Amino acid sequence: VGAQAARLADLVPNSHNGIQGYYVKEIGGSTIVDIHGTRSMHPSSTIKVLLHFTGVYQTATNQLGTRKLSNIPLQQVHSLMMWNSNNTMANLCLDSYGEVYAETVGRTICGMSTTTNFRNRFGTGGPYGNDSITTTTLADLGKLYTTVENGYFNTTKNTWFRNNMLNNTNAGGFNSTINSVR
Repeated sequence: VGAQAARLADLVPNSHNGIQGYYVKEIGGSTIVDIHGTRSMHPSSTIKVLLHFTGVYQTATNQLGTRKLSNIPLQQVHSLMMWNSNNTMANLCLDSYGEVYAETVGRTICGMSTTTNFRNRFGTGGPYGNDSITTTTLADLGKLYTTVENGYFNTTKNTWFRNNMLNNTNAGGFNSTINSVR
C-alpha cells in the first residue's frame, strides 16, 4: 500500500500549489490508500453525484420514467448533469431537491460527514469566501459510492442510477479497470 500511495502521488504533478488527496477503498473491504481523504475540499462538479443520488432516492421506482423537473424529464436532467456536467441541470436539481435535503440524504443514508455542504450554485465562478464554498471530502464521496455498490437501491433504481451516470464515453476503460480490481 505504501508503494501504491507513493506512485499515486508521483502521477499527479503539483501544478496548482494545492494539497493533493487520494482515497481508494475496496467495496465492502478496507481502505487501500488514504492521503487527505477526510480533508475538506471544493469538489466542483464531483458533488453532483449527491444530487443524482438524492433524485433517485426521492423518486418512486415506477415514476423514474415519468417524473419531470420544471417540465423536463428526470432522465434528461440527470443525464445532462452527470454525462455533460451541465450546470443548469445541476442547479435545477439543487432547486428541486433543496440543499439541506440533499445534505440530509447524504448524511442519513450514505453516512457522509457534516463537511459535505452545498453553499453556492454551479457555474457561478469565484472566488468564494470560506463560508460560501461548497465542500466535501474524498471519504464522503466514497461512502456514497459504497452505499450504491452495497445495494441500497432496488435493481431498477440501481440500474437507472448507473445508466444516467455512465455512458460509453466516460465508462469505457475506467469502468473495466474498476471491475478488474474487484
